[in-house]
Amino acid sequence: MFQVLSPKEDVLKEAAELGIEKEDADLLSNFVNSGLLMKEQVMSDEYAEIKELFLDSLSYLAESPAKAVYFFEKNIIPKLSKKADTKFYLDMIVLAFKDIVSFKEKQTIKLSSYVKLIQPLAGKLKHIEDSLVEIMKARSQLDLNISTALLLEHVVAYIVKE
Repeated sequence: MFQVLSPKEDVLKEAAELGIEKEDADLLSNFVNSGLLMKEQVMSDEYAEIKELFLDSLSYLAESPAKAVYFFEKNIIPKLSKKADTKFYLDMIVLAFKDIVSFKEKQTIKLSSYVKLIQPLAGKLKHIEDSLVEIMKARSQLDLNISTALLLEHVVAYIVKE
């Protein structure tokens, strides 16, 4: 009836055997529990676009609040019109923010392949824990009849507020 989840190490090993890059496996192992499902995700255009938006978001947040807001308004909001894509993107952001909190507290992070993006944010972003809660609230509100554009604008405004 219930299927037992494979240990993360086994899933990462299977992903490597299937030729999935470590960076993708590191990220996707937090969402799927099979190398074959990872391979399917990696091959999809949606995943590639959302991952690129995710990585660019972290880079722009590390650069400056103004650039981050501009990037969100010009790139993220127009491209994330489908709720499923927005959920996946916010799930990635939640994961990154959890790792930023862990990094600040000198604990192990889940996205070890992305430490170069996470480390600068740990020192740069203020109120990371509160931002994480706000992002999680926004993620849960996607099930309501709400504008994803307004929701994403709210999220970025909250993250970059002083």
